[in-house]
Amino acid sequence: MKTDHYEVVKLDYKLGVRLYTSNDPGSYVPPHWHDALELVLMQKGKLTYTTGESEVNLKSGDLIVSDIDVVHATYCAQPNRAIVLQIPYDLLIKVIPNLGELSFKTPTDKVILERLNNILQKMQQCIDEPYEGCFIKVKEYLYELIFVLYTKCSFSIMASVRQQQNKEKTKIKDALSFIRQNYTRLISLEELSELCMMQKNYFCRVFKQSMGITCLEYINEIRLSMIYQDLISTNDTLADILDRHGFTNFKLFSRMFKERFKMTAHAYRQNYKKLKEGNMA
Repeated sequence: MKTDHYEVVKLDYKLGVRLYTSNDPGSYVPPHWHDALELVLMQKGKLTYTTGESEVNLKSGDLIVSDIDVVHATYCAQPNRAIVLQIPYDLLIKVIPNLGELSFKTPTDKVILERLNNILQKMQQCIDEPYEGCFIKVKEYLYELIFVLYTKCSFSIMASVRQQQNKEKTKIKDALSFIRQNYTRLISLEELSELCMMQKNYFCRVFKQSMGITCLEYINEIRLSMIYQDLISTNDTLADILDRHGFTNFKLFSRMFKERFKMTAHAYRQNYKKLKEGNMA
């Protein structure tokens, strides 16, 4: 489920949404958001899905609904498969006029969950096994799903709250892109605040409100996610990997890695290799 700090949802223009089967070999995706409602239905394996202070451990058959512009992160230590559907704001606003006054959450009712699961699986089948006119059928399923989300999974919020949240995130988009492109070197708060045309203290406050963590913490989370990928996909030494991704403070890295993955980087790499070999056996 590889993504970016602010994910630009790549649409299937026949559908107007992004729908795909995610086959993830193992990943850590740092905090990010996208201008779309996201549904993830696990089909195999496990996934840890974090939004704010909430952490959900998803297993096969579980579904999660992530609201528009909500900052979230994902982590999985083993390969997994999931259906991912992202419905952009621009499409939703056309069929839900009061969208700005609504927020969406994962339903707790088993009947509603089962209905959403079935619709997503039908949509996936149309995509994976296409036939003449299948995109018409997928759109039928899509609008049925939006109807269920609107009637069973939404609740009212103040429009001003949504507007303020969007305004704050818009202010830091340039900083997020800059960090993504330059995370391997030292990045100062001064250059980021100047880039966003804000005073440093105000920039830091807006960043924390938008992302849930400080700017410096976010930069290290980006580095950590890149290091994680190299750790499980290469045989390079940890020292070389850290140097490649600009993490110069080994003590801080060790603490962050252990807090995030519950073991040292060396132990994690060895454990991952054993799990991979076991799955291939």
